[in-house]
Amino acid sequence: MEIKISTQTLLHLFKGLTWIVFIGLCIQAGSILFNVLYAVSYQPKAAQYFFLDQLIDVAPGDFVVLMIHMLIVAVLKALLFYIVLKLFTEKRFDIAKPFNIHLQKLLANMAYLSLGISFFAAWGTRFLKHLTAMKIELPDNETLFMGGADVWLLLGIILLVLSLVVKRGIEMQQENELTI
Repeated sequence: MEIKISTQTLLHLFKGLTWIVFIGLCIQAGSILFNVLYAVSYQPKAAQYFFLDQLIDVAPGDFVVLMIHMLIVAVLKALLFYIVLKLFTEKRFDIAKPFNIHLQKLLANMAYLSLGISFFAAWGTRFLKHLTAMKIELPDNETLFMGGADVWLLLGIILLVLSLVVKRGIEMQQENELTI
């Protein structure tokens, strides 16, 4: 017995999963923002949420810098998934002419966001290593949502190459229309 799943069904499934991830990333970014503001302005013990209570006691400025890195990474991830949702929800794509400037711009934006995530995650990881060299007990970068900078770099490069392929496809499509 063979199970056949249509492309439309898969697209709806991926659209639903993308919504779930996007909402989760927005909640994550909001919780980071709220906790950093709450810990800095009102209750320093709120840093326990991120296992950074020792850091805020020893170096509150470094706590803010580390949290800003976490916030930037979380916001860029949410923006990336927002662009993916735009890809699913906007009806600007024509199967007869799959290569269009809108798709190329979306892929380029996704590539730049992925590269930005990679840059800030790597920067935050280096800063975290600097703090652990100061003999402050801190969680690892995966716990602080800054892991995988190399994977984000690879994704950004792949999306950039795909963007260039689509750009070339647009040029070929326009040449083909002129040679009729």
